Amino acid sequence: MRRAILPQNDLRGAQASTIQQMSSPKTYKPSRFNVHTTAPDGSVILYNTFSGHCCVVPATCSGTVLAYLSQKGVERILDDLGEYLLKAGYIVEAGLNELMRFDVAYSAQWYRNDVLFLVLLASEDCNFRCVYCSQPFKRGTMQSSVRTAVRRFLQARIPKLNLLSIEWFGGEPLLGYEAIEDLAPFFQEVARDNDVHYGSGITTNGYLLTRDRVRAMLQWGILAYQITVDGLPDEHNVKRPLKDGRPTFHTIMDNLAGMRQFSEAFDVRLRVNFDRQNICRLRPYFEFVRDRLGGDPRFRIAFNAVGRWGSRNDEGLDVFTTEALESQAALREQARNAGLPIESAMFGLRRVVNCTATTAGGLIVGANGRIMKCTNHGVFPEDINIIGRLLEDGTAEINADKNLKWIVPYYNHDQKCKRCFYLPICKGGIVCPAARVRDLQPECPAPKMHIRSLLLEYWRERRVTGGGNVQHFTARSESNKPGAPFPANSQSGGNFDQRGVALAL
Repeated sequence: MRRAILPQNDLRGAQASTIQQMSSPKTYKPSRFNVHTTAPDGSVILYNTFSGHCCVVPATCSGTVLAYLSQKGVERILDDLGEYLLKAGYIVEAGLNELMRFDVAYSAQWYRNDVLFLVLLASEDCNFRCVYCSQPFKRGTMQSSVRTAVRRFLQARIPKLNLLSIEWFGGEPLLGYEAIEDLAPFFQEVARDNDVHYGSGITTNGYLLTRDRVRAMLQWGILAYQITVDGLPDEHNVKRPLKDGRPTFHTIMDNLAGMRQFSEAFDVRLRVNFDRQNICRLRPYFEFVRDRLGGDPRFRIAFNAVGRWGSRNDEGLDVFTTEALESQAALREQARNAGLPIESAMFGLRRVVNCTATTAGGLIVGANGRIMKCTNHGVFPEDINIIGRLLEDGTAEINADKNLKWIVPYYNHDQKCKRCFYLPICKGGIVCPAARVRDLQPECPAPKMHIRSLLLEYWRERRVTGGGNVQHFTARSESNKPGAPFPANSQSGGNFDQRGVALAL
């Protein structure tokens, strides 16, 4: 999510624009992609799903902003607040077709051929046997011939790329460390030599994440990690044991403590899968993590509700069928109160790409060279998920019709989706396209149904954390004379400046 700010040059432009409009008022309407709610102190929290801007308008100016957001629209010369709302996308000129604008932006992002998102299954086997896991563990380390094919495939594609993203996945990818060791330095080098933006991450259970491996992977540009720990030993070791039943908790935590000794700017998403069994027993775990990792901001706690994901144990899992989001919010508050960095309540709204399977440049290469779209390849029907094969000469043989089922957006066929304020985030079922590719209607994502609660949680979150450097804007309020906007970086501590109009979230 972009910060809702106006740089200094834009402020001067806004002032000039105001002068030009003095003799020619225009008609404006609120964006169809707005959502807003009122905070307990009377301020208005405003979010636009298309622009990604989120801001707070203090209570002293709430009447003015709500007038701008009236569905009747306004015909006027914009004041400073209006200029800001226009710049951030909260209001638009009457007559603008926002759906058409979204269509163009969607096509430019999802169908571009200068971006490649590769998910590589370094190993399809796993050393864990998590109770909720659906993977079949049929294959080991990525074959040498497949690694050669990946090199040749990328060498052919790299001259046309502006962005290369590599995600290591499994099974447990560190069981295939040989493949990572072989390919990761090559990816970094070829991206650098061709002036291509490069990013890389890994989803691992953390058991094999030794300091030597961390050191090497950081040098290869693997800077994003997702590692799951489901509570203290009594909880975690039951849910995430080794395949021979032995415990895993202390080895993972020792490895995480080892990572903390490195100075690089990596990011660890420390995931907790919660269900009705462990949710009430996580508070001591938060205190343990705080003491062990010292509140290092590179380690962020994130929460995911356990689902029936196709495991042989599905029927015995005590999962949330309702109230998952409310429980997730309560866990974030507990972790924040324990002094831990947390994944924001608005994280799901910040992602530019919800699922790489839905992009033209999103491919999964299996250990034996199969090309797939969904990482949940253990339960997803192979006749839909497997769209081709990577040949040793680097040729990607892809069934275009199968690939199109993942790429073509659902919202074009559904009038309800087209009218929805949440469309720029969900994109008509792109959050998870599993239903859409089966020719079923996707369910509306839960965050949409709870968006105002998420905004309020985010508002509280920023008040607690101080919000970092925020941008203040003075403007005409109901009781004050017009004022010129000015940018001023300051530590607000969550006490919103009542002179200001929009404080960036």
